[in-house]
Amino acid sequence: MRPNGKPRQISEADIEAMTMGALAKAFAEIQTKNQADSQIASVLAAINKDRVRVVHHKGKPDTEASLRKNVGQHMWKIISGLKLLLE
Repeated sequence: MRPNGKPRQISEADIEAMTMGALAKAFAEIQTKNQADSQIASVLAAINKDRVRVVHHKGKPDTEASLRKNVGQHMWKIISGLKLLLE
């Protein structure tokens, strides 16, 4: 949403350039969400936390432990999100 209260229009090029966090935020800001939009926003937000940790804190032991603990759940979330996008 823009500061003037009007929804912003996002182009395909904008989407391609977005980080996962920005994409999650964009999905969360959709004005008239359907169930798939809400679930995709949730999946992106859930995965993004570990993605950020891997990118910015790759060598830390707690990052490795967290990623190993969550990778199975993340894969199922990614698969369900892809299915929603293809429906």
